[in-house]
Amino acid sequence: MRISRTTFTLALGVVISFAAATIAKAGAITDLGTLGGSFSFANGINDSGQVVGFSSTAGDATVGAFLYSGGVMTNLGSLGGLASEANGINASGQVVGYSSEAGSATELAFLYSGGVMTNLGTLGGSQSDAYAINNAGQVVGYSYTAGNAAADPFLYSGGVMTDLGSPNGSNSTATGINASGQIVGDTSSSGFLYSGGVMTSLGTLGGDNSLPTGINDAGQIVGSSATADDPAGDAFLYSGGVMTDLGTLGGDNSGAYAINASGEVVGTSATTGDAAFDAFLYTTSSGMIDLNSLLPAGSGWSLQVATAINDSGLVVGFGINPEGQQDAFLMDTTPEPASMALFGAGAAILAMMRKKLRVLWLNAYRAGDRKGAVAHPRSIWLPHCFATPNPGTRAGSSVRIGRDAVLRTAPCHCRGRASSHKSRAPDAKARRRRQVGPRRS
Repeated sequence: MRISRTTFTLALGVVISFAAATIAKAGAITDLGTLGGSFSFANGINDSGQVVGFSSTAGDATVGAFLYSGGVMTNLGSLGGLASEANGINASGQVVGYSSEAGSATELAFLYSGGVMTNLGTLGGSQSDAYAINNAGQVVGYSYTAGNAAADPFLYSGGVMTDLGSPNGSNSTATGINASGQIVGDTSSSGFLYSGGVMTSLGTLGGDNSLPTGINDAGQIVGSSATADDPAGDAFLYSGGVMTDLGTLGGDNSGAYAINASGEVVGTSATTGDAAFDAFLYTTSSGMIDLNSLLPAGSGWSLQVATAINDSGLVVGFGINPEGQQDAFLMDTTPEPASMALFGAGAAILAMMRKKLRVLWLNAYRAGDRKGAVAHPRSIWLPHCFATPNPGTRAGSSVRIGRDAVLRTAPCHCRGRASSHKSRAPDAKARRRRQVGPRRS
């Protein structure tokens, strides 16, 4: 049996084509629109792809909490007042946030479930806000205590709002909760993890404060922290008792807002020269990636902040759409399953063909059939990043594939070289109380 260069080249072309199709799928983006006004912001998403946030209404008269589901944005209403904002949603579609009451602009935490918005009350003060809800319906946020003496983090469960307390009486907020009931939040000095009735400080990246904003079911925590040489702070990932600096997209500021079950992190970062704030996706394998680099060519979008990511890799946030309006977006960062399967199959076929080519060439070479040998590996040129797992292999060099055979490698434009930099980052501001990145309208 003889496998020609033409057959091998066709197989390689098939694999590359499927790879291109796979990459093209990632980055598909949807403009969620508005409630009739000129801007909208997405704050949360569940694994069903339902999105919550807030949007201006017609004439930008006020802002209303929304639920985006099945391609439709629905105004969730309010507790009787003019304004409301949705911050989090669980698997059952229960939504939490804040709303004003009739005749008042004061914020009060709400739970929206089964089409009904319920006032969660306060810890005795005049104001509260809910930031996150887990699948058991447990809600966390902050509330003023009696006489508005302080703002304390709360856990709302079984119809009861419980004060989690604050170190040294400082103002504090609970920002996230996972399936195990572990809670994260911030105080005036550093972030905390509340677990089993005990509040533990997470420390910092060397600065004087940190702000956790999300936690997954594995207990991994994300947020931002001041560093030793920059009080503004960097995005961090806290895992296994260690806080790791995630760096930036080249600028001075970054902040992480959410993490999914796979450990994928989203947030915002200043770009090189602090020219802009761009939404990012961070993975342990790829590091920090500018989400704008995944957009389809000519999309017209500028993604500024990514606020949440679900376990399927769907990301929400806000940015500037092609019409120049600041809108909420939904972005698919996952490759198309069919393309991935075909790519894998093509790669497997190619691997087998390469092995067969090597064996055939060696057999021909050893048998003295130099003509047969010429049609095999020595006459095949591949980019060095494809031909060998060693990225340091110089283009045009010889890669040994057997005792007698070598494979020549051709030039390529591989950008897979690792790079590192020391970065500083953002103003340590929470998603709502202290925000990193571009200001909301």
